[in-house]
Amino acid sequence: MKDFLLNKKWVGFFALLIYALIVAVFVSKSSKEAVLRYGPTVAAEIEYFLPITVENGEIVEPQDTIISKTYGEGWQSANVVLNTRVDELEPSSLQGQGIYLSRKYMYTVSGSKIEIHSLKDLPNATFDKEGLDSALDYVEKNVGRYIFPFMFFSVLIGGMLGALLYTVVMHWLMAIVFKVGFAHTLRINTLSYVGISLIILFTSINLGILLTLLIMLGINFAVNFALKANA
Repeated sequence: MKDFLLNKKWVGFFALLIYALIVAVFVSKSSKEAVLRYGPTVAAEIEYFLPITVENGEIVEPQDTIISKTYGEGWQSANVVLNTRVDELEPSSLQGQGIYLSRKYMYTVSGSKIEIHSLKDLPNATFDKEGLDSALDYVEKNVGRYIFPFMFFSVLIGGMLGALLYTVVMHWLMAIVFKVGFAHTLRINTLSYVGISLIILFTSINLGILLTLLIMLGINFAVNFALKANA
């Protein structure tokens, strides 16, 4: 088994492949559960501002209306404001982060950054409860389908790059004591990376880059000392 793990080509890649599959299943399942749990609450909050009718880049319904809600507390709070009494808002008058809608513009505020978006980019449509319920139903049914491939390829590519970068550093450090091939170190690091990542995934313990590097370095020295002793 030891000889297989340390000498078999592509064993590290297949370990990463299985890890990416586990993460993709885990995250897509968790995402669907989160949508099912919190989706109705979010939809109820959005419904508070509906219906909204946009025609020719302008909100025509509701007219002459101000609706405002604040979510969260302190520095984490965010405002959502609909003000159809004016065509545009004065950016300097926007208080706090969040989303602000006038008849013709949408303003997003994050910290000191303000972005302004014209509603001309929106199609003529009425956003109402029926459309919201349809959108929520679509998200509930398809969120896993979209998240799964994204997470799978992200984790696989990220894991390959991560293991390679750790190996570049590790191989340079290992050369002080051991004269081993780069592929040997890469194989040990990839398997170690997968093992550590699985622990992080299921325990939510954040080891950080430096601690992970030290653990992998310790694994490399332990494995190579054991091989040398048995040689």
